[in-house]
Amino acid sequence: MEGFITIGIAGHIDHGKTALVRCLTGIEIDEEIRALIKSGELLLFKDGGVFSTDQYQRLKRNLPKIIEKILRQDPLKMIATTQEIKNQLAPSLDEAPFQTMLAELCSEGKLIKSGGGFNIQGFSVKLSDEWEGLVNLLLDYARESGFVPFSADTFWKAHGRKANKNEIQKLLDYLHTQKKIIRLNNRRYLGPQAMEQIKKKVRQLIKKNGSLTIGDCKEVLGYGRTVGVPVLEYLDSIGFTRRQGDERILTG
Repeated sequence: MEGFITIGIAGHIDHGKTALVRCLTGIEIDEEIRALIKSGELLLFKDGGVFSTDQYQRLKRNLPKIIEKILRQDPLKMIATTQEIKNQLAPSLDEAPFQTMLAELCSEGKLIKSGGGFNIQGFSVKLSDEWEGLVNLLLDYARESGFVPFSADTFWKAHGRKANKNEIQKLLDYLHTQKKIIRLNNRRYLGPQAMEQIKKKVRQLIKKNGSLTIGDCKEVLGYGRTVGVPVLEYLDSIGFTRRQGDERILTG
């Protein structure tokens, strides 16, 4: 574990402090640790572990820089996972101080927790001209597709298989995190304008009939169950509708 050892009260103490306790045993160790905690030289965590305050603050200051480094390596990568961060910050760091650092940095507004990882408040990386051009094509394609969800493969084929399909997928996910495109649970996408129109149609039908069923998809969306279910499930996921058996009703 990074910079500390297990002693005394089943906790951890910085190697630099071991000289203070190396001749102590039992109760004396506990008393020494408690004295260091009281003086602010050690931090006590809920699991009973202790950690050097100076080392904790040094790692905490360095943590956002680690995230920025990870994200700069891949401009389309919107979050750094906890494992990536820990691997570069201090691979053997105990979970208690590591998770506490992350929580404190989020509460201080320096980090944003998102989708199982973290980003830096206000951080962005400029895309290359090639990717910017592809982004514009994807947004145009989303608008042209209207109510019909599309995938990376659909776009790739529609544009003569010229672009790299993996890059297309990454850009679609990037646009989703930027809230410029809607991602359904089957990794198909819709433009936000189309989704607003879908919500309007769904609202009108439910107000008219009291509820909406899968059988209504053709009338409302223009397609059947296979394409329609992920769209309706998305509306459930954002709290627009609620499923009751085979029907859906408005939540508000």
